[in-house]
Amino acid sequence: MKVVPRGIIYQDIFQNIKDLFSSIFLNLNNELRINDFEKKFANYTNNYFCATFPFARTAFYFFLKAQKLPPKSEIVMPPIHIKAFLDVVLYLNLKPIFVDISIDTLCYDLTDLKKKLTSNTRVILLTYLYGIVPNIDELISFSKRKKLIVIEDFSHCLNGKFNSKNIGSFGDIGIYSSSSIKTLDTYGGGLLVCKDKNLYYKIKYYQKNLKPVSRIFLLKKIFFNLIKNIATERNIFSYLTFNILKILNLINPNIFQRQIRLKKLSPISSLPKEWFTKYSSLQATVGIKNLSKVSHLDEKRINNLKIITNNVDNLNYPTGVKNSKNIYWQFLTYFDNPKKVIYLLQRNKIDCAQTNLILLTKLKKYNLNLNLKNANYIYNNGLFIPCFPYLNKLDLKHIINSLISLFDE
Repeated sequence: MKVVPRGIIYQDIFQNIKDLFSSIFLNLNNELRINDFEKKFANYTNNYFCATFPFARTAFYFFLKAQKLPPKSEIVMPPIHIKAFLDVVLYLNLKPIFVDISIDTLCYDLTDLKKKLTSNTRVILLTYLYGIVPNIDELISFSKRKKLIVIEDFSHCLNGKFNSKNIGSFGDIGIYSSSSIKTLDTYGGGLLVCKDKNLYYKIKYYQKNLKPVSRIFLLKKIFFNLIKNIATERNIFSYLTFNILKILNLINPNIFQRQIRLKKLSPISSLPKEWFTKYSSLQATVGIKNLSKVSHLDEKRINNLKIITNNVDNLNYPTGVKNSKNIYWQFLTYFDNPKKVIYLLQRNKIDCAQTNLILLTKLKKYNLNLNLKNANYIYNNGLFIPCFPYLNKLDLKHIINSLISLFDE
C-alpha cells in the first residue's frame, strides 16, 4: 500500500516542466491573452468584470484604497486567514475587527457579528474557509442593512453555490487567489471580480500602473510548484517525502504537524515590491487551459468525501447550510486530540496535517491576544483528511478503515 499524501498540486508535472521553459523564452506581456482570461473568469463566476493582480492581497489592497475610507475605519475580518490581509488593513490605517466564526459554517457567527459592529464599521470581509458555504442571504442582508461594503474572498470556494448562485457574485467584489494547491492554480495571482463598471475602471487604473512582470519571480513560482508536484507523486512520496516528513515531525512537531509553509509572523513596515508587479500572459494561458477542468475535479473530490463520510459514522466536520453547494477544497474534521490522530494515521500510511493559515487573533507581535472560542477550536482541533480527486477505490477503503479503527481504540 502506497502512502496517501496530505494533498496535491492541481496541475500535472509535465505541464509544470513545459511552463517552466515557457517562462524563460515566451513573451509574458500579451495583453490580449490576459484580457481573454479576465473575461472568461468573470463569466465563469457570474460576474461582468475581472482584473488580474499578482496576489489576492494586491487586489484587496487596491480595492480598499479605491474606497478612500477615513483613517481608523473598521473592517470586519475572520480570525483565521493569511497574515498579508491583516498587513494591508494596518498599512492603510484601518482597524481590523475580529468576529468569531461558526463551527458548522466556518463563517461569521451572526450573534457575535451584531455585537462587534459600531458606527465606524465600513467593510466586511466574507471568507468561505475550506470550501464551506454559509447562509449568505442572511449575511448579505445584514451587511446591506448596516451599509457595509462586502468583499467575498472565495479562494477556497470556486464553484461553490448558494441557492444556485455562484459564490463570489454576492458582494461588491469577489477575490480569488489562484495560488499553489488551489483548484484553479495559475502559479499565483489575485483575481478581482465585480459587476460595477465604475469600480472596474478604478481598479483597472491601478492595474495598468503596476510594474512589469518579473520573469525570475514567475520562474521561481513554477519551479516550486514542480518541486511540490514531484514530492507528492505517489512513489516519491511513499519512499522519500513521507519519511522526511516523519523525521521533521520528530524534530519539531509544532511546526510540521501543519501543512508545511514556514511564515514570518512579525509586522511589516512596508508592502513588498513583488506585490505590485503585473500578472503575466503565461499565467493567463494556464488559467484558460485549466478553467474547464475545475468543475470535474470538484465533483470527484466531493464524491470522495461522500464515500468517506457515508462509511465512517463518528466523523465530526462542518457541513454548511441547506440550499448550498460546498466545494470541500480541503476536508476539515474535528478531533479532541489531533496530534495523536496525525500520529496514528501516519502509522497507517495516511499523511495528514492541520491548516497552514494563521490564527490572527493570537499574533502577539501585533499586540493581538483575543479569545474567540470557536475560532480557537477550529484552529487547534481541525485536521485535514485526504479526499483529493485522484484517490482510487483502494485509497478510499484504506482511509475509511483507518478512520474506523481510530474510533474503535
